[in-house]
Amino acid sequence: MVDVAGVLQFGGVVGALTQMGVSSEEADVYAEGLRRGGAVVSARVADADASRLQAVLDSSAVRIGDRAALYRKSGWTKFDPNAQPYTSDQIVKERSLYR
Repeated sequence: MVDVAGVLQFGGVVGALTQMGVSSEEADVYAEGLRRGGAVVSARVADADASRLQAVLDSSAVRIGDRAALYRKSGWTKFDPNAQPYTSDQIVKERSLYR
């Protein structure tokens, strides 16, 4: 398990994702999603298992562009590494917006 509060405090997620080839803009959205109680899953798997496992991940994945649009609609512009992670109550409220 990763200490999300510690990683977010230093913006480490954004740096790690951009080093993996994710654009800065998308990395900001992923980091903001983590701050709001989400998760990012990445896996290295055998080629023979890739299609099956991708289907499993896709069945509950968030469309990052859609989520970014919703964040921006609420006034969000960019990940702020100084912003506090959401509390449990805030996470519950946030998740209710997407059902």
